[in-house]
Amino acid sequence: MEIGMLIAELQAELRATFAQVAAWFDKPASLREFVPADEGWTIDEVLNHIGLTNYYLLILIEKGANKALVNAQSRDLVTEAAAYQFPRENWRQSVRSTLFRGPVPSTWSRALTRVPNKRCGSNYTTN
Repeated sequence: MEIGMLIAELQAELRATFAQVAAWFDKPASLREFVPADEGWTIDEVLNHIGLTNYYLLILIEKGANKALVNAQSRDLVTEAAAYQFPRENWRQSVRSTLFRGPVPSTWSRALTRVPNKRCGSNYTTN
């Protein structure tokens, strides 16, 4: 797959995902602040988590971009790019099944059992 097509596909996926997330900001505060019976995350807490995650991911992206700019000065990019094949099918299958449809990886289990607990005065508590 040509890199331009891959970038366009990623941009479309990101726009669609953020459009779905953005719609939640227009919901009533009473719905966004609802605490599920299992004391899981409220919608506002999920939105805050998405914002924080994106903030830190953008820091990593900036570092990666800076490293790429440095590498561009010292490497033959034509040769590097000619030999590279992005594993598109594996990526799409992994993202879709892991994040949206499939089982949660065991490495996430500890993080996902951490539930915000503002009512107890701490940021997180483990179940």
